[in-house]
Amino acid sequence: MTDVQTLSDNLEADITHFLVDRLKHMECAYRYLPEDQQKAVIEDARHAARRLIEEVVQKVASDGMQVVPATLDKASNDGSKIVAPVQLPTTSEHRHALFDAVKQTVYLVLAEPEQYEDDGSGLPKPQPDQQSLA
Repeated sequence: MTDVQTLSDNLEADITHFLVDRLKHMECAYRYLPEDQQKAVIEDARHAARRLIEEVVQKVASDGMQVVPATLDKASNDGSKIVAPVQLPTTSEHRHALFDAVKQTVYLVLAEPEQYEDDGSGLPKPQPDQQSLA
């Protein structure tokens, strides 16, 4: 099985679990929820989708290598070198490999999961609450 197939299977399972878990815990069907609860469901789905996209982009960008996700604080060029301090999570799966790599050549891969995220215009919209007939 290829890495892409494994990744596809994992993503399929993650999305399926997300959807089924949400459906199990809903008190009623989505269409009967008030507008504010529909907004919460949409935001929860968007957050989960963003997390899945970040995971997929990381796996594709890593190409099977050990990866430690990081946040680039800034980058500066003084003419002789570029300095780019990063923040790394202490919970990363490969954090120990990072310490082993001190004084060795490492590669900084710039993966941008944001390019796969929607600006909000393609998201589902909640149905406005209906006025009471009484």
